[in-house]
Amino acid sequence: MEKVSFVTTVKNDAAGTQMLFASLLQQQRLPDEVVVVDACSTDGTHKVLEDFEKKYKSHGIAYKIIRKACNRAAGRNMAIQAAAHTIIAVSDAGCVLQHNWLKKICTPFTDKKIDVVAGFYKGAYKSYF
Repeated sequence: MEKVSFVTTVKNDAAGTQMLFASLLQQQRLPDEVVVVDACSTDGTHKVLEDFEKKYKSHGIAYKIIRKACNRAAGRNMAIQAAAHTIIAVSDAGCVLQHNWLKKICTPFTDKKIDVVAGFYKGAYKSYF
């Protein structure tokens, strides 16, 4: 299977970044690279990113942190441009990925006629209010 880059953007969401990156490490198929654009967080998000750098590298996953004040769209474009691989998976801080999410995103690309794959999410609520 081809190599895959996982890209995301974050800003001032340490807890959401922690959830996303922890679930990414639990994937059946790990990414070959993680590229994250941090829009100059001031809440501890950058510390979370640095902590995960060690974890990802211990799994042989290339890891890039780009710190740049920008909006989400510009950050995502920047992350995609910095990605090393042609298959690019995208998600957002605060998401918790199912353990087979990346495998399901990547599998259709074994068919060379496939150019794009999209997924969906189910919202999880913590109260009925």
